[in-house]
Amino acid sequence: MRQIDSKKCIGCGLCVNDCINQYLQIDLLNGKKIASFKERGRCLNCGHCNAICKQGAISGGELLDLLDDKDDLLSLMSNKRTVRSYIKNGTIAEDKINKIIFAAQTAPTDRNRKSARIVLIKELLPEVYNKALDYRVAEVLKTGTINPLYMPTMRLHENRSEILWNAEYLVIFIGSNKSLIDAAIAAERMQLEAYKLGIGTAYRGDMKDSINNVDSLKALLEIKPNEEVLIAFAMGITKNEYFRPAVKENRKVIFK
Repeated sequence: MRQIDSKKCIGCGLCVNDCINQYLQIDLLNGKKIASFKERGRCLNCGHCNAICKQGAISGGELLDLLDDKDDLLSLMSNKRTVRSYIKNGTIAEDKINKIIFAAQTAPTDRNRKSARIVLIKELLPEVYNKALDYRVAEVLKTGTINPLYMPTMRLHENRSEILWNAEYLVIFIGSNKSLIDAAIAAERMQLEAYKLGIGTAYRGDMKDSINNVDSLKALLEIKPNEEVLIAFAMGITKNEYFRPAVKENRKVIFK
């Protein structure tokens, strides 16, 4: 269970702003600002609050103590995280874009087919994002506040000026469902290379699902009847700085 050390916390609000489900808040304790967890909320155990806290005031979760080995690859993978806030009008240099694309090209595929194509949406991003969000809002309103996606979706709807959290690109993989695993491997390689270059990324399942359900978007993006968006993620220049790996709950590992 996550806890906040009131002696270390300075009430800066970084963790509050970075919590996707707004599970944190700033309170006054004996006249001092301090972060606290809300009584009612849904923690994703993403570990962002641990990672973004400059003071190291938030504890909880588990982390294997393997980073002392100075393993550069392990350090890269453990520190890469979802970024939900970008610098507006930030521009990724062309050489970095090319390196990120090359990272996807190096990924293995079934029988070397490379059947899923990659589309980097930039000029069409406002139109794609708003139409996709229109669909999402309509869907969550059908069930209202009991829908766990209601609050995150409505927060996006209320702040339409921040298109895709101000990301520069929406990157999507398009192909048949048989190419999903290939696309997922390539997408993760792209994100790891982006992180190494100081660029933020975040998977956007909401955009993937919405595009797949909006005929006008499928036509705009030239998605054929036997195809779908397999993976979607935001990519842009990030303004957040993280100070340690995100402490998450570990997967179960079984040896037999």
